[in-house]
Amino acid sequence: MVTSDSPERLKKTNVGTFGLFFQGLGQEAPIAIFIGSVTGAAAFALGATPLAFIIGMLASLLSGNSIYQFSKKVAHAGGYSAYVNKGLGKALAAFTGYLYVLYELVGPAFIVLIYLWTFSGSINAVFGTALPNSVGIIYVAVALVAAFVVVFRGLRLSVLALTILGIIQFAIVFVISSILLVKSPVITTQPFSPAVAFGGWHGLFLGFITGSYGAYAGYGSVVPLGEEVKSPHKSIGRAVVLIIVIMGITYIFSSFAMVSSWGISAMSGFSNSGFPGAILAGKYIGLSSEAVVILVYNAVIFTPLVTMLTACSRMMYSLSRQDLLPKRLSRVHRKFGTPSNAVLLSTLLITLIIIVDGAIFWSSFGFQLGVFFAWIILEIIWSLSTLVIHVLVNTSLSVEAARGFRAREIFTHFVFPTAASLIIVLAISFSFQGMSMPITLAPITLVVYMLTTLGVMWLQKAKVRVLKFEDAVDLTEAS
Repeated sequence: MVTSDSPERLKKTNVGTFGLFFQGLGQEAPIAIFIGSVTGAAAFALGATPLAFIIGMLASLLSGNSIYQFSKKVAHAGGYSAYVNKGLGKALAAFTGYLYVLYELVGPAFIVLIYLWTFSGSINAVFGTALPNSVGIIYVAVALVAAFVVVFRGLRLSVLALTILGIIQFAIVFVISSILLVKSPVITTQPFSPAVAFGGWHGLFLGFITGSYGAYAGYGSVVPLGEEVKSPHKSIGRAVVLIIVIMGITYIFSSFAMVSSWGISAMSGFSNSGFPGAILAGKYIGLSSEAVVILVYNAVIFTPLVTMLTACSRMMYSLSRQDLLPKRLSRVHRKFGTPSNAVLLSTLLITLIIIVDGAIFWSSFGFQLGVFFAWIILEIIWSLSTLVIHVLVNTSLSVEAARGFRAREIFTHFVFPTAASLIIVLAISFSFQGMSMPITLAPITLVVYMLTTLGVMWLQKAKVRVLKFEDAVDLTEAS
């Protein structure tokens, strides 16, 4: 599996902006707008869900700006940790790296648990079968193994697989959404007004916090690929912007079609339906289209697993190369040029999290409620950790820019990052409102992890002081 006793370079590929777009897109999975992404936003935004996705896109572009600005200067497998190092220094860079590992470990785990929770039920609902929940366990296990194989074999195979699946999803989403819009009983501009949200602006903002903002998460997964892609100081930033804008258009158009065809006055039952896009496809197009949505949605569990596993293994590789994790994790496969030990350990840790978290809550609350608690707790940890990371990146950009202040950077390096961080702080504060046990275990777990990380860093303080990021791609080379 490994090549030598010393760390080596990751394999350079010809993957550029287009490939990175589909690689990052894997975490968002366009088809999920019919089932998962839209329900969180619609729970509060109701008929104004399309407007919530517009606000979500604008907020994501504010955070994406920080990545765009840093990507022009830094390309590193450490991703966000290298960005934070530029402005906030080595200690917070190391902290960011450890926190990012947690983020990319619990992400795949909660996604697997979601599919475990819904797989058999969704198939049974469409095809009239009676599959037991154990079939879902087998399915998600196969999906995780498939993702491991693809990531282990390298970025080019990953990008190829995610590009094919991404194109298929876009085609299905836009075709079905167009038909729904054409067949909608009434088409108005009301979905772009806060008046039709639950409680007006308050409900619109809650819909933004609980669904439309998080739906864009994933664009940053391309950041740790800076040492493997073509012209990273151009392609990474461009890919981030493309992911946010293209997915924004997809979310807005599809949610508008669904709200229009469902009926604004009936939106109270939209989120509780479970699979609103699939239900609408079956109602207005036919049961075969409903089956297609369900089958493709279940199939694309593979895409976020590949995207997150790739990003996690690169961060582990980077921390290992800096002697902050065991040295074996920085070894590179002779044939595939991937951090094979890091890929394997990431997969094993994800599996362990799924088994322990799932088993504890399944045994305590039964399958339906137990698995729900298991995945929602991990999802909250995932969401909060990425929000903290983005605040660190935004702050780092402003601090670094302040050292050599230039008036032309006032918006891109100060105003936009500050606005993005303020939105994130609001998102975090709303996340804690009304939280009770066992959900409260999520922030408690995150705080314990961060405190433990600080303790580990204190023990490693000699190594943290000498952290270097000169092993990043030499951006002085011609593109």
